[in-house]
Amino acid sequence: MFSRSFRLAKASLLVVKAERELLALPLISFVAVLLSVAAVAVPSYFFVFVSGGSEVLVYVAGAVVTYVSVSVALYFQTAMVVAARDHMDGRNPTLGSSLRTAAQFAPQILGWALVVTFVKLVLRWVRERGVIGELAAGLADAIFTFATFITVPVLVSERLGPVAALKRSAVLLRKTWGENIVGRFGLGAVTFLMVLAALVIVGGGVAAWVAAGAAVGVPVLLVGVAALVFALVLSTALNAVYQTALYRYAPGAPVAGFSQADLVSAYRRR
Repeated sequence: MFSRSFRLAKASLLVVKAERELLALPLISFVAVLLSVAAVAVPSYFFVFVSGGSEVLVYVAGAVVTYVSVSVALYFQTAMVVAARDHMDGRNPTLGSSLRTAAQFAPQILGWALVVTFVKLVLRWVRERGVIGELAAGLADAIFTFATFITVPVLVSERLGPVAALKRSAVLLRKTWGENIVGRFGLGAVTFLMVLAALVIVGGGVAAWVAAGAAVGVPVLLVGVAALVFALVLSTALNAVYQTALYRYAPGAPVAGFSQADLVSAYRRR
């Protein structure tokens, strides 16, 4: 199981290596989400404050900010899926082409963002009900994440509405996934190891700063932070590639760069 999972992670890594824009997109997405949230949150919460700060208005402002952030993040996730899809189809995607193509799916992105926002707000409300609410929300969140794992590739390939895309994603996953998702385990393990290594470097930088001063500690700390950012960016890109591969394999289509034997083994069929 472990060897298969790392081979799947390696296949995803080769796609990212061939299409470097897959690394640029998560970085741009992070900045774009921060800017869009700031642009919406500041006036929204200022309006709430001026209006007396009622609980209803606070929830409305939170819903607006959540919807904007989810929409922007989904746009860049769609661009990553488009780039991965084009690579698997033998094309040579660029940063510009991926972003332009993703923009063509604006109705699907905005519709799906509405569903995700609604689920997030409901789960947030449930978590506020206490310990039982926390447990229930955690379980519901895990189920929703599982059922929607390949929804964005579905939106890109089939141009379905949000509800139809959710149903389609769930159907495809039921056909091909079983109890163990080996590929996601592999990607998660790789991400964990990279983040752990980055945190060790960050800790070493802090220790060096305390022991030998900023001249020694700051460079090491900056290297650790850069390694941490790279790990998170690479994880996001690998996830998008693997989502696309899963979607393409679900109906039995070959996936360039991925061994069919490994893909079959990644899903314990019921």
